[in-house]
Amino acid sequence: MGKKYTTFLTLFTVICITLTGCERENEQTANQGRLNLKLAVDTNVENMVTRATADEETLPDINDFSIAVLQNNNVQLTWNRYADFTDGTEIAAGNYTLKATYGNIETQGFEAPYYEGAKEFSIKKNESTNISVICYLANVKVTTEYTELFKKYFTDYTVNIRPAGSTDISFDKNETRAAYVKPGKISIYLSGSKQQGNKVTFEAATIENAKARQHYRLKFDVQAGGTELDVSFTDETERVPITIDISDDALNTQPPFFTPTGFESGVARELTEWTEPESPLSALLTARGGISKCVLTTRSPSLLSKGWPAEIDLVNPEPGMLTTLQDLGLELKGLSANVDKMAILDFTKVLVNISHSETNEENTFTLTATDKLSKVNKEPLVLKIKSLPNGFDVAKPMNAERGSTTILLTVILKGDISKVSYQYQAYGYWQPLVPTSIESDKDTHQVTITFKDGLQEPQQIKVIAGDKEKTVTVGIGESSCSLTAPEGDVWAKKATLYLVGDTEGTTEYLKTVKDITVKCRKASGDWFSPSQEKIKNAVEVSGLEPGTDYIFKAVIDGTNTITVKNEVSVKTEEALQIPNSGFEDWHTDSDTRWSAGTFGDFTHYFYYPYTKGATDIWWNTNNKYSQAWVVAPVQTTTCPAVIYVKDAKSGAKAAEIHTAGSGGGYSSTPVTMYPEGAKAGRLFIGTYNWSDKKETVTTGHPFTSRPYGMKFWYKYTPYQTDNFKVEIEIRSGNKVIAGGSYISEAASSADSEYQEAYINLDYQGNMEKATDIYVNILSTTKTSFGSDDLQKAGTIDLTDCATGWTTHLGSRLKIDDLELIYE
Repeated sequence: MGKKYTTFLTLFTVICITLTGCERENEQTANQGRLNLKLAVDTNVENMVTRATADEETLPDINDFSIAVLQNNNVQLTWNRYADFTDGTEIAAGNYTLKATYGNIETQGFEAPYYEGAKEFSIKKNESTNISVICYLANVKVTTEYTELFKKYFTDYTVNIRPAGSTDISFDKNETRAAYVKPGKISIYLSGSKQQGNKVTFEAATIENAKARQHYRLKFDVQAGGTELDVSFTDETERVPITIDISDDALNTQPPFFTPTGFESGVARELTEWTEPESPLSALLTARGGISKCVLTTRSPSLLSKGWPAEIDLVNPEPGMLTTLQDLGLELKGLSANVDKMAILDFTKVLVNISHSETNEENTFTLTATDKLSKVNKEPLVLKIKSLPNGFDVAKPMNAERGSTTILLTVILKGDISKVSYQYQAYGYWQPLVPTSIESDKDTHQVTITFKDGLQEPQQIKVIAGDKEKTVTVGIGESSCSLTAPEGDVWAKKATLYLVGDTEGTTEYLKTVKDITVKCRKASGDWFSPSQEKIKNAVEVSGLEPGTDYIFKAVIDGTNTITVKNEVSVKTEEALQIPNSGFEDWHTDSDTRWSAGTFGDFTHYFYYPYTKGATDIWWNTNNKYSQAWVVAPVQTTTCPAVIYVKDAKSGAKAAEIHTAGSGGGYSSTPVTMYPEGAKAGRLFIGTYNWSDKKETVTTGHPFTSRPYGMKFWYKYTPYQTDNFKVEIEIRSGNKVIAGGSYISEAASSADSEYQEAYINLDYQGNMEKATDIYVNILSTTKTSFGSDDLQKAGTIDLTDCATGWTTHLGSRLKIDDLELIYE
């Protein structure tokens, strides 16, 4: 009975929920109406007193208009094309605005009309609403035409129109299309040249407030006699034509020009944001015909946001706008007051007000000048500034003791730290703070701030750098740190120890503290201060003894109140050397057998760079390759590539390695040489075997120390022109943590004395402990050979075994006294 009741109740609940959802859905559907739209376009444009029809090539297709339905300026529905709209589209009841557009108002140029139409409408429940929207040209149309007299007077000409704050749109003399630009101020420039004359640019006209849907037909004419240029607006009788003097005297007057100081026009200068350039950036304007206009066009988001105008005539500025420019650092002489023939614009102090933008790093200031003869400078002067980030940041400050009156802030800033301001939160308001002192290390600044009353609670501090600000909180409580010595930072003769804060902000603070001393002692002994250098929150200690146990502690002196909680024990690495690095330990062996090449018993010799019976073998050679014969053992095919010699740098012996011109299983004889079988003689740390005409090589040997370099002595006898190679690797498992090589300069003459060489080992931040070492010595860097690379049937003495041994060989290298360097 209970189960049946429960099942029935569950089913009833589901039905109720379903019915409720259906009711809500029906309610929403029932609260809708339908929209029918008729869209049209009026392509006519207006002059002051006449109308004209748009050009055929710019007629938009009504089906290509975009449609949007807005409610309270929020887009509710959109259609990319009017052709996609369907009458009877259902919309929830309410008040709306429909907006139809074609083109983009931001796109200015030829064949770029922008049409727009809008209408408010209401949708009523269960009713259809019919609306009609007419779209009109929403930008300005400009065309040019020239009289026959004008065309005869000027052999070449161009008209540029410049919408306020935008780039020029250029009409060449054959251009018949219309240009479409934003409404607002439009400056018109004419550049022309006469027969055998220089090109001259005039400011032909200015339309101060061009309105949407207007068509300006610019007509250029020259009066009979060729002394005046007339610019008129056809069909626009209310506008007075402009007359410009183009007599020879006027044309021969030099147009205005700018002389920049500290920059090159159009070439970007990199400048860290909120910093003043090291040298002035200014421009001298010279206009021998007298200054009439000096237009500054600016593209700089950060300056424009502060009220700086996108475009302004500095000769006739609005008083309030001039004040804004001056407040933001622009210095002017000879403009806006005492205007004559010369003026100076200094941008040096403006640049400190430019902020870096991730989306727009480049800021441009474009200057165009017009003299009283309407002549314009040939090319606009463009100051480009690429604003780089100043890296402004504030580290989390360390805790302050309760009652403390001093706190320290770490501020990161590439720039003038004195221009940074500070505030603290008190009584619900931000109040100014003045630093007591500032210590700077490049871009890191330690700012000390003092409070009159001791701190009892956490304190918020705001740091302000130009447009940027950071707020941090100074906590109340004890600050402490720990001393650490990571295993990978402990070497044979030095160690790097780190002070790491246990409380927020302490590590950053420790990077700035100078009064830190590291002391150490051996497992049994007195404390002493080793040679040391503090780098941020690390202390690098040098002059230690290899393979020694040490205990370290850190002492923080001065007014700092940070507790170092521990001491740390370390053991330095052994300053290990490679066994037999002086190449004193060798043993030889021999083999005697009948030889078809000698028709009798023949004895050949083997050299091994370790003592006989050794079990821990470090060095090996590729002698088995150079002594591999097929048909019969003879001197040529059994000569070892690596032997010992008694011509040593020190001690009794050194290693000699030569490039083998025989071996590898080739049937060489004193009269037959196979260069393709030649191979560099090789002495290396590892194992080597030659079997079935294949090499089997393993490289390296267990080794637990990390040297900084390796030096050795050599004497080289190159054959022809050659060079040799020595390389070393320190490995941690399969990873090479440091490596280096020495390749001798190519030479053709033999060394008479031993030369010293050094290989530096750069660990490049690899702090793993060493597990293996590998050294490889090659008699030549060549990997393929021709007959010119080898001496055919040369002779070599096999020390303590044979003299005058005949073989094919190349360059010979003597090596002695390898030494690993640990400091």
